[in-house]
Amino acid sequence: MSATDLDMETEAMEYVLGLMSPDERREFQADLLDDPELADAVWQAEGMLTPLAAVLPERKPSPAVLKGLEQRLFAGSKAAAAPAPVRKGASRTGRAVWSGLTTLFFVSTVAALFVIGVLLARPITIEVPGPVQYVEAEAPAPGPELIAGVPAGSEVLIARVLPDGRLAVSAMTPGEGTDYELWFMPQSGDPVSLGLVGASGETVLTVPPALAGEVDAGAAVALSEEPEGGSPTGRPTGDVLGTGTFKSI
Repeated sequence: MSATDLDMETEAMEYVLGLMSPDERREFQADLLDDPELADAVWQAEGMLTPLAAVLPERKPSPAVLKGLEQRLFAGSKAAAAPAPVRKGASRTGRAVWSGLTTLFFVSTVAALFVIGVLLARPITIEVPGPVQYVEAEAPAPGPELIAGVPAGSEVLIARVLPDGRLAVSAMTPGEGTDYELWFMPQSGDPVSLGLVGASGETVLTVPPALAGEVDAGAAVALSEEPEGGSPTGRPTGDVLGTGTFKSI
């Protein structure tokens, strides 16, 4: 195996494990559109890492972390009626919660990488009933993935179709008072809104039932800049920043 192949496999594993920064992830996804070898490395990494979910033990958050998250997500009616004043900077409790979550993520990542090293060093074996014997087995390779790249100025919006038919869209930060909205472009008829693009992380958009089966290789999407909250008319009203088509990789 050459050094280039090893680097490609390492990047594929970092992508599957979610260890890349948002900018690195967007750049990597853009490379996936034109590099079949890189896409194959991602398939192999997903096939090898998927079985890890069955062997990693579940861990419950501590009562303090759980209580803090519940207070933030499910505030009582009294808190909702009189919101607390916004304070600059994170509180000690907030810093403690994120510190705990960061430590948990770091430990889990190190454990996963250790298991990956063991799996790479030896073949996967399955013990069968009867006389002691071992059978080598390979993890099934994942199927092709549908991805569309939509150029928007200096950035590229990446939209990929999830196994359940929804769309996972990379983040883009709009200007003040505006939002980015993604549209499906049917072969005939008006554009159909798929939803607003988030400014951080990946946004998961639900494809309308009327479009079931139409989001396939060759289908087109477009990105427009709309007033905050999205188009008020149900059709693009702002500048169309770019279009792209889904490709099977």
